[in-house]
Amino acid sequence: MLRIAVVEDDAPTREKLCTLIRDHAVSKGKDLAVTPLEDGSSLLGGALSGYDIIFWTSCSRRS
Repeated sequence: MLRIAVVEDDAPTREKLCTLIRDHAVSKGKDLAVTPLEDGSSLLGGALSGYDIIFWTSCSRRS
């Protein structure tokens, strides 16, 4: 099983990306797990090895 993380701070965008990935996998008969993440702090804490692919679209915003 392919494990994918989607890091995006905007909730609607994050859910849309996850849905697109899942729908595409189903259409191709692929087995995968998609994990939505609001920020990448858990990944930076050592969880990077838990995923095969990481889509990281969020950025730090400066005030």
